[in-house]
Amino acid sequence: MDCQTMILSDNYADLFFDFILPQSLVPSDSCVLTIDNNLSLLYLPRNNAIRFPLSQYRYLYLPSLYTPVPFTSETSALPYSALERSGIADITRPPLSLSGLGTTIAVIDSGIDYTSPAFRNPDGTSRILAIWDQTVSGSPPAKFPYGSLYTKAQIDTALLSSSPRDLVPTYDSGNRHGTRLAAIAAGSDSAEEEYRGAAPLASLVIVKLKPAKQYLKDYYARFHDLPQAKLFEAMEYSLHAGGK
Repeated sequence: MDCQTMILSDNYADLFFDFILPQSLVPSDSCVLTIDNNLSLLYLPRNNAIRFPLSQYRYLYLPSLYTPVPFTSETSALPYSALERSGIADITRPPLSLSGLGTTIAVIDSGIDYTSPAFRNPDGTSRILAIWDQTVSGSPPAKFPYGSLYTKAQIDTALLSSSPRDLVPTYDSGNRHGTRLAAIAAGSDSAEEEYRGAAPLASLVIVKLKPAKQYLKDYYARFHDLPQAKLFEAMEYSLHAGGK
């Protein structure tokens, strides 16, 4: 069985190690991903991983689950009044005139509506540098053998099409949570609607997280949660993709 299948299958457990796991210690029916010098992720058959009571594992070895905080309103981006109250408006005016230009923001969440005008340049091209959708099969990014990576060139081509999602078939599946978060951070200025993100000229790197495996949801008695393992992988990808 290949590493992609092990990462995605509910029959394989996800375990953390706070060191680089030597290949000699990795069982032949397992897969290991090295995130950095301090973290490895091991995917191995659950019947091998859970042969002892879970209480015997260090807590670090068991991935946590996270739940996105729901928005309390239906708005995307920030109204001008909120920018003033928060002090963000002050740094967007002279002498600082900060707008996010030259910076990149990574949004790791439920995906994004990349067709929204909130993420486009004045010429109609996208400010999104890349979207890694962990939930679908396709051409994954280097180092991570699952999901599908959509580049800025692919997104720009899709935006010129009458059916963009035929070319870049990725969606925001979390009640637009990821889209709204991205708009608050970096939505384009909309003087007509008096809304703007905190950094309206920043570039974006988007990761749509794969939901937690069912065995983890059952263990924590949680639903619709996002797994720590996929979050760490998304953070590592974003750093190399330009996200800050």
